[in-house]
Formats: sequence, structure tokens, C-alpha cells
Amino acid sequence: GFSTAASVTSISGRGVGMDVVKKTIDDLRGAIDVSSIPGKGTRIDITLPLTLAIIDGLLVYIGNQAFIIPLMAVEECIALNATDRKEYGHRKLTPVRGTLIPYIELRERFGIQGKRPTIEQIVISRVRGERIGLVVDTVIGEHKTVIKPLGKIYRSNADCSGATVLGDGSIALILDTGRLVGTNPGSPTKDSKPFMEAF
Repeated sequence: GFSTAASVTSISGRGVGMDVVKKTIDDLRGAIDVSSIPGKGTRIDITLPLTLAIIDGLLVYIGNQAFIIPLMAVEECIALNATDRKEYGHRKLTPVRGTLIPYIELRERFGIQGKRPTIEQIVISRVRGERIGLVVDTVIGEHKTVIKPLGKIYRSNADCSGATVLGDGSIALILDTGRLVGTNPGSPTKDSKPFMEAF
């Protein structure tokens, strides 16, 4: 409903054009970022997920549940010991070569029961310029992944962009790291604050 047009015509000036663009991007499970410098210009980044394609992924497990993390977002994997876990208020951080990296407990995020391994793995990902850790039980390795769209019942799950069938016939969910990091842990709704803003 916002417009900078000086006058309204039959086809423009009502402030609905960009709203239609944003709604379409949301329907495609994409993201839009706008950054502006007064007097210099505005940059608009639009990120759209692949709905049916083959991607390089990192196969990980939490308990018996398999997940795929898109490899293009992965920087490194490191071991996470109990002594490496730091909490500052509600913030969960771990030191990585002198830098504190915030992390998301995927076991808690997805409500997976069972005993944690003594040494967990943390997958360091870079999302929108920020380094974020995703804590999993086990990292298996690189996996060529055919993305299958989720059914209508599961499309409301903002944390996953699709699923794939593994060689043994089991299902692995493909994590949407942009959406996963874009909401508070445990509150995957469009009104949630970005993960980094929660700090």
C-alpha cells in the first residue's frame, strides 16, 4: 500500500506492485533482502529455492532422522564437545578459532527424542553473510540430492525446502538454511525475528 508516485493512473501509483512481488516470492518459499544507502541507491537481493533439481548436499543424521544441508552454504564441520558450549543469557555460542559462532540445536528445533552423542558435530554455514552453526549428531558426507517437493500437509514447515529418497529407501528432509536461520529457534513463523536479531 506504499507508493512514491506523484500521481495515480489506471495501471500504477497504488502501491500494490511490489506487494505482489513479495507475495509471489513468499509463495515460492523465497526471501527478499533490501539494503539502501541514502543518495547512492538501493540493492534488492531475491533468493528463490530450487523446487526440483539435483544439488550437492551434506548428509547428516540426528538420531535416526536424516537431513540434507545444501553444500553451497557449508563452510566447515567441527566437533562440538560439552566444554565448547557457551551460553550468554539466551544465546548459544561456541568458540571457533577465536571467534564465537552462534548455533542452532537442530535436535531441539525438530523435537527429536533420544540420547545425544558424547561428541556432536556442528556444521558451520554462511547465510546472508553471517556464520551460523547447525548442531547434528553425525556427519556422513557429500550426497547428490534430487529435490522432491513436500506435500501440501508439510508445506507450512518453513525449515525444509523439500525431501529426497536415500539409497536405502528412507526419507531425508532438505534444510532451507535461509529460512532456518531467518527465524528464532522453535518459532518458525513469518512474524518471528531473524535469528541474529534474537541476540
